[in-house]
Order: sequence, then structure tokens, then C-alpha cells
Amino acid sequence: MTALDPLDPILRAPVKLPVHDHGLVAATVPHLLGFHPSDSLVLVTLTDRDPPGIGVTVRVDLPPPWHAELAARSLVEPLVVNDVGAASLILAGSSREDPDTPRGGWTGPDETGPPHRPLVAALSRELAEAGIDVLHALWLPRYEAGQTWWCYEDPECSGQLPDPGSTPLAVASVVAGDVTYRDREELAATLAPVPSSTLRRTAVLLSGRPPDAVPAQPLSLLLDAMADADELVGADACARVAELICALWPPDVRTACLTMAIDERAPGAERLWTALTRAAPAPWRAEPACLLAVSAYARGAGALASMATAVALEADPDHGFASLLDQALRLGLPRNEVRRMLTELAAGNPP
Repeated sequence: MTALDPLDPILRAPVKLPVHDHGLVAATVPHLLGFHPSDSLVLVTLTDRDPPGIGVTVRVDLPPPWHAELAARSLVEPLVVNDVGAASLILAGSSREDPDTPRGGWTGPDETGPPHRPLVAALSRELAEAGIDVLHALWLPRYEAGQTWWCYEDPECSGQLPDPGSTPLAVASVVAGDVTYRDREELAATLAPVPSSTLRRTAVLLSGRPPDAVPAQPLSLLLDAMADADELVGADACARVAELICALWPPDVRTACLTMAIDERAPGAERLWTALTRAAPAPWRAEPACLLAVSAYARGAGALASMATAVALEADPDHGFASLLDQALRLGLPRNEVRRMLTELAAGNPP
């Protein structure tokens, strides 16, 4: 059984994933998430369609055993919303709070089996009640080539993890221009703000501008800035950053910027929103952070979308659009639905 990964609209050709090749499915996880997870539970899902496709990929930190039931229940609702028909459960790393994990980690089949069995059991029950099949459940210590993985249901079922960097999805990610980060912290660092002294200078420039101080041809200004967006995080770019933030103030400009997430301008726009998120002070940072969240979510980068939304809410807790994004992400709004809404917005028919 194979499923098409979410990159095929970008590549114009399907990338097939044999979903019963357990090691290969596990090896694709870093590229589905955008980073190599650790101490994590990951659900790689299949849509309930014919033929099936790779659905939403969900990652959470490994909870302690006493939170297993609660964690399992909280994970199922977004899957139901996304019409998931089946899921593979992949657990990586051990938790010090797990009394079943021997000192130094679990190294092979014995009478106890892999760690975090209460979590797998609880999640399997919740998924079954929701009508979602569990294709497989496995555990591995780390997402590194050659690491041994073990099955939960069969102590004789194990294998070695293929090189995550050589899977078909990894190759497709490179062709599409996506980056897979070493860990979640490295991904989060892409949104790290510029030095506080630079932020203060930009804040002074923005505070001194009236609400109607919009530069001439604001959309053209933003489009031109995509070519050298990386320069906006420099210490001498404060005036330009302030001008670009002001260019985002008109509602029609923000609408046009949202729709860039689904056309050929998406890569350049996402670089610009990332740079402005880093270079703009609070509360102005919220606007480009929201645009980044929408762009990331539209292309399936859920982890980055969540991080950008959190940045927006931290910068401006009362930002209405950021609050809506946060709710949508928590409920697992399907990516296809986001793209549909953006398509209608681009056509001048807001949903």
C-alpha cells in the first residue's frame, strides 16, 4: 500500500511512500515535521480517501505515564477533523519519568518491551473508538541512520532506520527548497529576534509615525523587498523595516499578502515574513508573524506555523487574527481547507 506525500502538488509528480515499510515511514518523519524530533510521539496519518494520501503529521512531547490517557484523548480530535483513516505511531527517545525504561534506555526485546507502553495502549484505544486504524506502532532511541527500531506488538519485529536524508521525501524536500532542521530548537532559532538595541531603534521609528503613514505603492515595496529579505535583520536596516511594517497596514495589502501563500511568490514572501518577524519589535511583529504562520501552514509546515503564531500572540496578545490562527491550529484545521479559503480570498470571494 502506498500513499502520496503532500509535496506532490509542488513537484508536479507523486512521491510514493510504502506505508507498510515501517522503517521508511519512520525515516520520513523529520521531513514531514521540518526537524528531527527527540523525546516525541509522532503520528503519521493517512487520509480516509481512495487512494489514500499522507494526512496531517502530529508531534507531541512524550508525556509521563500518568498523563497518557489525557494525552491520547487530546490527540484524536484533530485527526477526526482531518478525515484521518489510519495512523502509524512512532515514539523516539525515553523519558526519565517512565519507570519502565531501564537506566540508559531500552536496548532490545525482553519481557517488558519498548518504553511508553501505557501511552501506546491508551492512544490505540482512542483511535479505535474514533474508527482510525493503527497501521503500526514502533519505538526507536533517536532519528539517526542505523538506529534499531522495535515494534510494540511483536518483539521479533525490528529493523534499522534508513538514512532520513536519503528517503524519497527528503529528496523531494530539497527539490522544493524546504529545509529540515537538526532539532526543534534550531527551527525555533529561525524566528529569533534581532538584538534588542536594534529593535528599540525600529520601535522609535514606528512609534513616531501616524496610523495613516503608509508609503507609496506599499505592495510593490513589499514585493521588491523579497529579493534581499535577509538584509532586513541587519543593524542598519531599521528605517527600511519600519517602512515595510507600515506597508502592511492597509487591509487590502494584508489580504494580497495572505494570498501569496498559494502562488509562485510563496517562497520569497515567506523569507520576507520571516525576516520582518525577526526584525520588527512588539507589537508590530505580530503582523508578519501571522503572515508567516499562514504561509507555513498552507505548505504543510505545521510546526513552523505554530511557532509563528506563538510569536504573534506574545508580541500582541489581543491580535484578533493571531487568536483565530491559534484556535485553527489547535483544532487541526485541514491544510486543504486553508488553501481553499486563500484561493477564494485571491478570487475576491472571501469565505
